[in-house]
Amino acid sequence: IDSELGSSSAPPNILDNISMLQTNITNNTAITVNTQAGKDRINLEFLHIPNVTEINDSAFKGCFNLNYVDISSIRIIGNNSFESSFRENFKTNSSIKTRLTLKTNLTTIKKEAFLKSNLSIINIDDTGSNEISIEERAFSNMNNLEKFNLPKRVISISNEIFSESKNLKLVYFDPSYDRIPKG
Repeated sequence: IDSELGSSSAPPNILDNISMLQTNITNNTAITVNTQAGKDRINLEFLHIPNVTEINDSAFKGCFNLNYVDISSIRIIGNNSFESSFRENFKTNSSIKTRLTLKTNLTTIKKEAFLKSNLSIINIDDTGSNEISIEERAFSNMNNLEKFNLPKRVISISNEIFSESKNLKLVYFDPSYDRIPKG
C-alpha cells in the first residue's frame, strides 16, 4: 500500500512485485500520481486510488495486467498515462471484456492517454457538470476497443482520438447532444 505513489524517498522498483496499489487517504485530500510512478509494473492488477485527482504522464504505462481500476475522483489523465495497459479480459472471468468508466469529475484526457491499451468498453459518465476536453490520439491504436460513450459534456475533441482503433464498432453520443465537439 502506497499513498504517495512515486515519492522520491521510495527505493527504485519497490512496486515491481505487488499486484495491488491502494491509497488510504483521509479527509478527502487531493493527491497526484507522479510521472512514471507505476510504469511497467507488470504484476499490477488492481488499482484503487479513488481520491486521486490527477494522474501524471506515463504513470501506469505498460501495466498490461491491470484488471480493475478505481479512479473515481480523477480530473486529469496525463499523456500516455495508461499506454499499453489493461488485460484483454477480466482475470476472474475470461468472457468479460475489460471496461473503464470515467466519473463525474473528469475534465481532461491528455494526448495518447490510453494509446495501445486493451480496454474493450469505455464509458465517460454524463452526470457531472464539468466540461471535458479530449486531446490528440487519446484512444488510438486500441485494437480491442469496441464501444465508447461520449457524453454531451465533452466540448473539445482533438484530432485522431480513435485513430487505428480498428475494431471500434460503436461511438455513442447522448441523444440530447446539442453541438458537435470542436476538433
